[in-house]
Amino acid sequence: MIQKKAHIPRIGPLLRRFAEQASAVAIERVRAFAESQADEFRQAILDQNFEAFDAFPLRPATLAAKMRAHVDLRVMVATGTYVDSIRSFRTLSSNRRNARFHIGFHPRKLARDYHGNITEILLQDVARIQEYGSVAAGIPARPHWRPYRAVIGARAESERERITRLVVWKLRSEVQKGLR
Repeated sequence: MIQKKAHIPRIGPLLRRFAEQASAVAIERVRAFAESQADEFRQAILDQNFEAFDAFPLRPATLAAKMRAHVDLRVMVATGTYVDSIRSFRTLSSNRRNARFHIGFHPRKLARDYHGNITEILLQDVARIQEYGSVAAGIPARPHWRPYRAVIGARAESERERITRLVVWKLRSEVQKGLR
């Protein structure tokens, strides 16, 4: 009786194919997660869902200036530039297989005044001043980035677990394909 040899696939190509597919799946899932969190953060600002916005409302003089300019009276929403400019950004690693995502502003994006004119102030600086306050300008701290970062961190843990399960499932299916 002649025994057949078991088919043992070449492991190198199988692992490379798996690494490419797993990387693509993970990057896409993380991109989608980052974009959804940026959307939710923008909506949280529009809905004024931050304790500091209630604890430190705008000064009467600021509200009066906003009314005269016919802009939105909510905190951080006057012209919409701040909220509309919040984006998720992707940074690829040197091997182009890994990517990091973060939520923020384009580094050179400038703020606008109540009339829609571009100012010389970076939106990152506006965010920093609002987040930590400015004694010199009489602006109280209105944290919204730090509280939301904590929310995203908690959500990221469960998303990381989902991505891991998906990658393991992909590995199993690739191994099964290789064994056929």
